[in-house]
Amino acid sequence: MDGNVRLQCPSCDTYIIVMPSELYTAVGDLAGIEGEVQFSEVVKGDKALTGDRLAVADVDRSYTCPVCGDRGQLPPEDELPTNG
Repeated sequence: MDGNVRLQCPSCDTYIIVMPSELYTAVGDLAGIEGEVQFSEVVKGDKALTGDRLAVADVDRSYTCPVCGDRGQLPPEDELPTNG
């Protein structure tokens, strides 16, 4: 996954910006495992400037909706929505 993906949760219709899993690696490199846990809590409760909720994909391209808690799977790279 090259960048952020905006999608709508199929369960609760919340718009989510799903960020790449590489963010966890970067945070972990800087702050260790405790930093990763803190980062995931901040992301879960935060919103983008657009009002969209935030989530981070895992290495299997799965994400968790921060509103309803349902798990979702990002589509293949060639099927991801494009911005523009």
